[in-house]
Amino acid sequence: MTEFNHLSSPNTQSRRIHSSSCFTTPISGSSSPSRNITTIDVYDLAAEIGKDFEYLADKYGRNSIDGIMPKVISALETLELLAKKNSEETDEITELKNSVDILENEKKIRIKERTTLEIELEQSEDHYRKEIDELKEIVKLLQQENKQRKKEFNENCDSEVFNNDLPRESDLEQIMILREEVSSQQKKMTQFRHDNDKLSDENVNLQNCVEKLIRQNQELVRKNESLGSQARVLIQEKNDLNRTNHKIEIKIIELSKRLSEKNRICQDLESLKRNDSKKGDNSDEDAPKFTLRELKEVLQEKNILKARVMELDEYMEDILKKLRAYEEKERLDRANNPSE
Repeated sequence: MTEFNHLSSPNTQSRRIHSSSCFTTPISGSSSPSRNITTIDVYDLAAEIGKDFEYLADKYGRNSIDGIMPKVISALETLELLAKKNSEETDEITELKNSVDILENEKKIRIKERTTLEIELEQSEDHYRKEIDELKEIVKLLQQENKQRKKEFNENCDSEVFNNDLPRESDLEQIMILREEVSSQQKKMTQFRHDNDKLSDENVNLQNCVEKLIRQNQELVRKNESLGSQARVLIQEKNDLNRTNHKIEIKIIELSKRLSEKNRICQDLESLKRNDSKKGDNSDEDAPKFTLRELKEVLQEKNILKARVMELDEYMEDILKKLRAYEEKERLDRANNPSE
């Protein structure tokens, strides 16, 4: 059957068992044909249907399958497109899931780093806070000591007071150094806070990306389920077409038998008429007797059967024209798209 060559695969025989098991498994919510069907399964199914058509054509003639063949081919091509789209969307879902996993891992790493940084920042703040408190205590003690020395200087203007000026200058230098250290530590704390805010913003952006990917994943799952429903409808239509084809074949066989019977009866009647004209009255006793009404009914039924056969011939001719137009269109499509 040349009509199925573009759907058949070179390895059809090796995949026949897989195709049969795929399309004979009962349909359920978790194992429907749309979940596992692939283009290879469609090719195997096309090969099986092609062999069935060859068998029917050999047994009943090509005209017995011309009516159903374009519909089956259209259904198989639609099923092939759905299988390709299903495979592409399944790959895209897998890629998105991998991306989500990567982003989730990055998010966990960022959260861990952020937690570690917050702990370090808290420890640094506690450490600097303690140092600042200690420095404040030192400054306070130094101020008290300075006041005490000023008081002593005012009370005792002797040489001992002047000799104590050198330690006071040293204390002032130490205070300046401590102030510089405090300022430096405050700058570091400000930088830590800035880094923490930056990490928080990055975490929010990652969370938005993850939510967006989750929404896309849900949309793809919904589309996949819709394609599965369409595939189940196509399979049901294919079964209906097979039943219709079987009924048409039975009807054609019955009409052929009836037409043959009526032709035989008409031939017998014509033969009897010729014999009557030759033999005359001597053969009337041996010839079968038919009433005029029976002859009219036979001729009328014969004419009806001939008209029905002519209608079927015209219907078959119309189908053949459509099939030739379809094949011509398919040939032009292949010529325009040689890569396919």
